[in-house]
Amino acid sequence: MIVFLGFLTQLGGSYLLYSASARAVFARGRHHRYLQQHRQFARLTGGFLQALSLFLFMQNMGISVGLLFALASFMCVSGYMIILFPLFRK
Repeated sequence: MIVFLGFLTQLGGSYLLYSASARAVFARGRHHRYLQQHRQFARLTGGFLQALSLFLFMQNMGISVGLLFALASFMCVSGYMIILFPLFRK
């Protein structure tokens, strides 16, 4: 359960960090515009969620395995977001 919670916080943090990027491609929506206008908030919140997910993984799996798992899952989630989000643009 803690791993699932860590994965969800990592997914949310990755989404916020991606939305704070200047090159992010979005569908039209209110929350996308809000995150683009408030980039500092999105970066801070995304960084906090990433750190929280790293802590949860390391707490549950141990220091080295949790760190490696967090890095591998962060690379996978970020890669999927960068590749798939422009495809869902309206």
